[in-house]
Amino acid sequence: MVAKIHAYKFKNFSTNILKITPILLISLIILSILWYITIFFIDDTNMTFKIDKSKKTFNNSKWVEY
Repeated sequence: MVAKIHAYKFKNFSTNILKITPILLISLIILSILWYITIFFIDDTNMTFKIDKSKKTFNNSKWVEY
């Protein structure tokens, strides 16, 4: 009985997978190209930050600089 239900439930599986596979392939290729463009071609000069070399600590409610 379980085998009959399983066979009935998944009888159209092979026909449905053939429709989805090209769509999945195209979407993965597009995502890969977008990833490549994002990583290697976006200018990140505005995303830089300045490093403060002075050491400041918070001791007894006061900022102390060393």
